[in-house]
Amino acid sequence: HSRLTSIKTLQTHQSQDNGLSLTCTTLPSSGSASGNQMHQSCVLLDKDRVLVFGGRSSPVRPSNRTYIVHVKYDSVSPSSGPADSAARQPLATSASASEAGCSGEERCHDRAVPVSCVWEEVQGGGEAPHPRWRHSATSLRCRGALLVVVFGGRSADQVFDSCHVLHVDSLRWSKVMSEPCPVARHSHSACLWGDHSLVISGGLSTTERCLDDIWVLDFSQPQLKWRLLPVKLPTPCYSHQSFMIGDSMVVVGGVTVCAGPPLVMAVDLNRLTTTLCPCLVSVNSTPILLHSHTMHRHDDDHALILGGGGNCFSFGTHFNASPLLLNIRPLLRKLLN
Repeated sequence: HSRLTSIKTLQTHQSQDNGLSLTCTTLPSSGSASGNQMHQSCVLLDKDRVLVFGGRSSPVRPSNRTYIVHVKYDSVSPSSGPADSAARQPLATSASASEAGCSGEERCHDRAVPVSCVWEEVQGGGEAPHPRWRHSATSLRCRGALLVVVFGGRSADQVFDSCHVLHVDSLRWSKVMSEPCPVARHSHSACLWGDHSLVISGGLSTTERCLDDIWVLDFSQPQLKWRLLPVKLPTPCYSHQSFMIGDSMVVVGGVTVCAGPPLVMAVDLNRLTTTLCPCLVSVNSTPILLHSHTMHRHDDDHALILGGGGNCFSFGTHFNASPLLLNIRPLLRKLLN
């Protein structure tokens, strides 16, 4: 295997029987690309811009460079499509026991599609984060300002507990000064609760201890202060992903201290209740490794999982070969009952 330097876009297509398929497109790129990095963060600012921060080119060469990728669009009709698009690929669907493909005539309309991108390295002023990888980065709007919040991460000899905010319009960094604050960690997850609250959960501490705590940073308050919630993840984990549906945080995958299949967990941050259930361990006899993946909320019932996997000294390297559509509705019903 090797490191990837290209930028790809995935477009979902709905079929008449409510199945989904994907079209994958590699975007031609120009400008000062980030190069041979891994473990960087990638945040969507708006439909035209993506912010890339940090990562490393080797274990002793972390980065704190910041790039904005400008995406260029063109309008295509259903019959034309992007010239370099791959064939549409049906999605495997996992509830906790089933899998399904996509069939039927797909509904498609004229749409704008990304056709190229331009990398721009930007120099941020203020108190920028130290070089790091395996941090989290989350975008939000507060009082009309577009912000990117970077928390935690690690370098070769340090794990960070610092939280930095990039004001995108002015490209100026500020550091959040709050006590108490989450312990230093990396490989945690971060998601946005409502419009203004950042939620941090899990991760690995400085001593490589697997964490289960949940912290909230509310950007609607005049003074930023971390708040530890009186509820924990059902099991400690790291290299997981999370997102919010209403007041419920859905946590998918990760490495846990418990043996068994990958887990999907839900935490109601208002009612302070939790639940969990096992997930599929394979699709079509192919193993699924739900750690170091990315995840995107597709709708209130499904999450789209991309990538994931890693190295094993006993069994070698395994990466998930195709995207997965995860049905989370049974989990949420279980949480609310």
